[in-house]
Amino acid sequence: MKIAKRHILISSLLFLSACNNRQDFAYNEKVSSEFLSAMNVLDDYQKDITQGNYKNLNEQIIASRVNTIENIIKGMDENINDSKEIEHSKNADEFAEGLADYYTKQKAYYQLVKNYITQTDSTEQNKIQNQINEAYDSLNTIPDKLLEVQKEFLKKSGIKIAQ
Repeated sequence: MKIAKRHILISSLLFLSACNNRQDFAYNEKVSSEFLSAMNVLDDYQKDITQGNYKNLNEQIIASRVNTIENIIKGMDENINDSKEIEHSKNADEFAEGLADYYTKQKAYYQLVKNYITQTDSTEQNKIQNQINEAYDSLNTIPDKLLEVQKEFLKKSGIKIAQ
């Protein structure tokens, strides 16, 4: 994802202390960190796929990669839970739903990656790679939208962002 998109939620580290709502501040800190991490992992996987790093792997490496992807998917479930369940005010509800939707779409992306890695037919693998690229492009549009939702949530919560 573009460097500008990485600004999303990093601004959580740059808040000024005019914070009336510590609960929302703590919520934002936690979910922002998770979001940035998820974006970085997604970018790393997409780069590896684009470079062909998951083609023609031996069975041991495939099993290891599949296990890693399954752990990432479990991590997405944890992120979904955190975005919804960590205590926050109503001001953060739309942001929480946006995060959960993003992680749900990431889970679908990683399922495609898992299918791609385990596919032995190169024609089928190419079809799956096209689906992966489309899913990645779709995921890539979300951070900018979430940033706007986050800014509104922070504004409503009385949390000012350093410019």
